[in-house]
Amino acid sequence: MNDLQRIAEMLYPDPPNVDPFWTASARSLFLGIALYLFETPSSPKTIGEVLRQGMASDDEGFGHHWKRIIEGRSSGSFALSPQCVRALYDVIDLAPVTASSIRKTFTSRLDLWLNPILDAATSGNDFDLRDLRRRPASIYVGVNPDDLHRLRPVLSLFFQQAIGLQTRALPEHDPTLKHQVLMMLDEFAALGRIPIIAESVSYLPGYNVRVVLVIHTPAQLREVYGVNGAETMLKSLAARIVFAPKDYPDAREI
Repeated sequence: MNDLQRIAEMLYPDPPNVDPFWTASARSLFLGIALYLFETPSSPKTIGEVLRQGMASDDEGFGHHWKRIIEGRSSGSFALSPQCVRALYDVIDLAPVTASSIRKTFTSRLDLWLNPILDAATSGNDFDLRDLRRRPASIYVGVNPDDLHRLRPVLSLFFQQAIGLQTRALPEHDPTLKHQVLMMLDEFAALGRIPIIAESVSYLPGYNVRVVLVIHTPAQLREVYGVNGAETMLKSLAARIVFAPKDYPDAREI
């Protein structure tokens, strides 16, 4: 459940200076549907399936559809957990107009998974991020430049999982974590803001995870993470390799 809540937080962050009701409710709906999938053995456990279930309905509407499912799974060996039911009722028990608006917020953040290629690509894998420090592996993440903006939520989700799973145990507490991890992030600023990297770059070395940020100029980093955020990230790095800059202001700053 913790992982699902982290994913929901990443997909539905609370916007600044705006009532968080809509995003908080969308997170509840995401959590409820995801728990339903994990508690239904025959269901795919993918974000694409979360979207499909969130778009499901019947002749009497979205709320009635889920109430019927909850009632049908109220007892027996496949009864839905109280956490799943509460998360779903947090939305479907609201007025139809309000629930419909929340549902729109929910689906709008997942519309990338309407693409069958992305849906298929995120429906399975041949590696386990939990094993990055246990056995040697190389994972390449490549995105065409014209897809970068569109796929930023997917990239952010990948790094959230890749980094988050490495910070659950220190190497000295688990002898199976015998390898180091190098995250080589070329054109880092072009990836857009990835909060988990900004927040963790200072303490990742303690978990045997090294981060290499490749940027053209410090100004690039400031544009994405702000002056303070960029300064904190640069100061957290153990070393810098600087090539001859093209502009005098960059040379003077260096």
